[in-house]
Amino acid sequence: MDLSEIQAEMLKRHSGPAFGFVKLRLGVRRSPDMVAEIAMEWTKVLRTGAIEANFMGVDISRVMFTMEKGQDITEVSFSHL
Repeated sequence: MDLSEIQAEMLKRHSGPAFGFVKLRLGVRRSPDMVAEIAMEWTKVLRTGAIEANFMGVDISRVMFTMEKGQDITEVSFSHL
């Protein structure tokens, strides 16, 4: 087994909560209220896809997310932030 196969197998069995941080694009001016609104919108969007996640603004360039079902983390992609 190579490393990617091992990681895939480990993610299949991850059942507890998970959390992470998303760094927002640099160079875009945001207020703390704008970051809070972005976090609220992401929470709503993921709920429409039946993914139980909560986002909260940490500062003007980062958002933290928590997920009760850690195996859902593979469903979330932040490539267009």
